[in-house]
Amino acid sequence: MPRVHSELRARYDPGNRLTKLFDRKSADRIPPGSVLIVESWTSPLKTNFSSFSGVLIAVRRRGVSTSFVLRNLVQKLGVEMRFNLYSPLLKDVRVIQKAEAGKNDKSGKLRRTRRAKLYYLRKDDRRLAGIGNVIKQQRLQEEKKAQEMAKRRGGRR
Repeated sequence: MPRVHSELRARYDPGNRLTKLFDRKSADRIPPGSVLIVESWTSPLKTNFSSFSGVLIAVRRRGVSTSFVLRNLVQKLGVEMRFNLYSPLLKDVRVIQKAEAGKNDKSGKLRRTRRAKLYYLRKDDRRLAGIGNVIKQQRLQEEKKAQEMAKRRGGRR
């Protein structure tokens, strides 16, 4: 079975980028409480995709069956999505903001949590209310970068 698992990992994550993000011993790991955007294919033909952004509340590490749960507020309603890490329908996982600020850090960053599973966020949605602003700022920055790149391409012609 280890050979099968290694072959599946190599097929669905050739550069080990996702494995490093969710590995417990990796220096690049994503702690619970971080804000992520996950893009996944909506059909097996991989013609179009949808994106879901939210707070990482749980990681279930089970080899090839590793999965993670994101939670966000959509029109004042709490929505959770579970994604399989090695799914062929998973297009991309991007980290918007890591939750690694120290105890006394007043910079406004997300604080590192003391729990591995943040299921207590289900009871209090007020803690997730500010996540929408972080995601909007990230999308605006991406749009500005895309516009600048388009201007640069247009200016060279």
